[in-house]
Amino acid sequence: MTPVNLALSFSAYAQARLFAARRRILSLSTFQSMFLPVLAGLILLTIGFNKRENNSGVLMMWLGMLSILGIMVWKILEKLD
Repeated sequence: MTPVNLALSFSAYAQARLFAARRRILSLSTFQSMFLPVLAGLILLTIGFNKRENNSGVLMMWLGMLSILGIMVWKILEKLD
């Protein structure tokens, strides 16, 4: 193997490693971007359940459930595409 071929194969290896590292960073960012809407929906459900005697509590529970279901449908459709 010539030094040029060796350098090219190392360069391809380095590019593949860099691409894999970027994919891992992207997946972490995806997790972080999904964590906040899910947490907000769960907080709405929790506060709404504690105030379920009032109309505002029922509205909070509806919004929390719709947000959680919406996120689930969005992720399922994203996987199907």
